[in-house]
Amino acid sequence: MKSKNPFLLFIPALVWTLIVLTATLMPGRDVPHVSIFDRFPHFDKLVHGTLFFGFVFLWGWAFRQARGMHHLFRLLLFVTLAGIALGIGIEYLQEYVVKRDFEFLDMVADATGAVIGLLLLLLFPQKKKVRG
Repeated sequence: MKSKNPFLLFIPALVWTLIVLTATLMPGRDVPHVSIFDRFPHFDKLVHGTLFFGFVFLWGWAFRQARGMHHLFRLLLFVTLAGIALGIGIEYLQEYVVKRDFEFLDMVADATGAVIGLLLLLLFPQKKKVRG
């Protein structure tokens, strides 16, 4: 289904992208510490995966709604690869952010979340509206 104003469909993805960039590039001293999460080993990897799952899912959903099924797989693949590239780029940028470090496992978590977002979009295709 194509929207009359497709830009509106992309607002959630744009907002989520800003959340991802803010959460991953703010100085480490500004990241709130919640002690309850200390009990869960590698909790930050779950956060990374969730951020990039949301990135791919929201951008993919927006493209699916705006463009319908036309070239959908290529768009979803592009969004997934863009999410993975963003995760890799952010890890390298964190070398220059105060109290942040490069972590290979963060990139793995980012890519895993991105791929899960892609798989969910592919497993649950858009329902076609029945005219009646």
